[in-house]
Amino acid sequence: DVLFNRVKTQNEKYYSRFPGDVQRINAVFSHLVKNGGVTTPAGNQLTTQSLQSLGIRFGGAQGFEHIHYLFENAFDRTGSLSYSFLKGFDNAISFDTNVLYALLHESIYCQGAASNWSAESALMDLTCVNFRPNEAVESGKPVYFTGEMVFPWMFEQFAQLRPLREVAELLSVHEDWPPLYDDNQLMKTEVPVAAAAYFEDMYVDIDLSMQTAAKIAGIRLFVTNEYLHSGIREDGPRILQKLLNMARDVETLR
Repeated sequence: DVLFNRVKTQNEKYYSRFPGDVQRINAVFSHLVKNGGVTTPAGNQLTTQSLQSLGIRFGGAQGFEHIHYLFENAFDRTGSLSYSFLKGFDNAISFDTNVLYALLHESIYCQGAASNWSAESALMDLTCVNFRPNEAVESGKPVYFTGEMVFPWMFEQFAQLRPLREVAELLSVHEDWPPLYDDNQLMKTEVPVAAAAYFEDMYVDIDLSMQTAAKIAGIRLFVTNEYLHSGIREDGPRILQKLLNMARDVETLR
């Protein structure tokens, strides 16, 4: 639920930056609502659900631009979704080439309980109409994209994930997960620790990050809104040098 608030914020920022995309994007969702799913060049199924998953791009550098330009030529002259758009969708979805990521995305966070498709459950509980494409299109509201989340339907609609559907279901109900961390040990560690926390990170909630950091003895934190989750990709040398300086006390406590 917490991360859906972050996703909602990124959607609002996106449409604030590209207000003309409300109509453009809603037109594609409306097409899918009326005509059903479309098979992409890679054999994926483009549906309202899978189209929403493009929002995973909102958490990194140039993510807004990537989605904006993708929708520029969504339709061809016949009124069908264009080949370039369908191909662009395939290219934007990374699950096909990262099947373990899709399989283990939720279970790696579990401790003594099953994930039970937690993102799907959280989405179903949302009251925000914008996350429900049919209702949003009908009411003329902008459709909101989802974020870095894995849903059960992905193992039906994404070609390379289909053979793993049974495995995904088994993992979603598995309960016997061991503890991820030893909190007591973290509170008494003597190992120098420095970490970056991105204030507007869509993937990792800043409040949860701060709660986690509070459990690690002596941690030095670099909190910034200069970057999204892709800080290392954008400016790796600067960030890593800063963290090393903090861990080594080159940057003194203040």
